[in-house]
Amino acid sequence: MFVYIAGKIADETEEKVQENIRKAGVVARELTLLGHSTHVPHWNGLWHMETVSRLDLSHSQWIEIDKVAISHCDGIVMMLNWRDSIGAVMEHAYAKVINTKIYYEPNYPPKDEK
Repeated sequence: MFVYIAGKIADETEEKVQENIRKAGVVARELTLLGHSTHVPHWNGLWHMETVSRLDLSHSQWIEIDKVAISHCDGIVMMLNWRDSIGAVMEHAYAKVINTKIYYEPNYPPKDEK
């Protein structure tokens, strides 16, 4: 499966942002070990708020970009912290609308699921 990983990115401090990115990496690793391919928005190189503001993209523009990515995925994994992120909550709602398979960490898609 090609799986989108949804979870909190932005946070109060740079250390917490980096921890959120690390946690997404752990989920990506687990999915990769199960034979899945992943899309990890945390790794888009846009985690630093100063980078985002330089690109002049609003939160709603990022959500639209994420919706395109989700529409190309076979499933979405909601990280444990997804409810703490407005963006991840919106991604979850969108995945439901387009009938994308939804999994909740730590219940990943099985190794043989396509």
